[in-house]
Amino acid sequence: MTRVTPMKPGTYQIASKFGLRGGGMHWGTDFAAVDGTKIYAAQAGRVEHIGSAQGFGQWIVIDHPVEAGAGATVYGHMWDAHATGLRQGDQVAADQHIAFVGNNGDSSGPHLHFEVHPSVWQPGTQLNPEAWLAEAVNPAEPPPSDQEPPTPTRPEPLSQEAMLRQIHELLTTPVPSRSIYRDNDQPVDIWRGMLLNIDGMAHEAYLEREALLGFEPAIAVVQRCAETNKDPQARQRAAFILSKIVDGSGSTGNGDGEVTRRPSSPRKAPAKKATKAAGRPRRSS
Repeated sequence: MTRVTPMKPGTYQIASKFGLRGGGMHWGTDFAAVDGTKIYAAQAGRVEHIGSAQGFGQWIVIDHPVEAGAGATVYGHMWDAHATGLRQGDQVAADQHIAFVGNNGDSSGPHLHFEVHPSVWQPGTQLNPEAWLAEAVNPAEPPPSDQEPPTPTRPEPLSQEAMLRQIHELLTTPVPSRSIYRDNDQPVDIWRGMLLNIDGMAHEAYLEREALLGFEPAIAVVQRCAETNKDPQARQRAAFILSKIVDGSGSTGNGDGEVTRRPSSPRKAPAKKATKAAGRPRRSS
């Protein structure tokens, strides 16, 4: 059995230990470090959960078989849990680089929140990581190489036909949507993505603006997100937008994450502005 600390010595400071904190329970150990510092798997095992998690922003949960030391370990607050290419179901080795320190979710500064569970991940069963890591070794440095790094070779230029084939494939292959108002695994065709949803943010901002101005199709999209989106952060943000919509918009929120509908009141046509000529006194001749 190999057990290692989740970060290399000299790259972190313990910012908060396991135990009571601020009137509540802190269920792990916080390793404060520079944003982007490497995180390592504490034991060999299988990636059971990875991606968005409430409070953590993003997290990774690894289940460890008995022969590797048993239990489960949790790594939280990274910006992108998939940044190293890790996916759910992957097998990882102890000492394997799995993530980078972030400041995502309920976090006041860049750090790794590290938890240990005696069997599978289950809230309230956490063990004290300090005792669990008492005999752990530090992550190993990669062995030095005596060979000079190979000189990069420039690839042969593509023929015009091959280049056109690649361009066609890029433009016609659906890509996953990143908008919070759609399921993140729902494909969107590349042309629509280029026009409406380049990275999700522009599309969301447009919808929120139109909803706040009372545009009912946009309100319906935000309402649907608040009620059905799989991402709790997306639902919370959509509910917040709905809570800011003024009377006459078609729907409203109570500010607590619950959304209620009410019939829309007819909007009055905007009054015509008086022309400058009509407001000026006429000169007497």
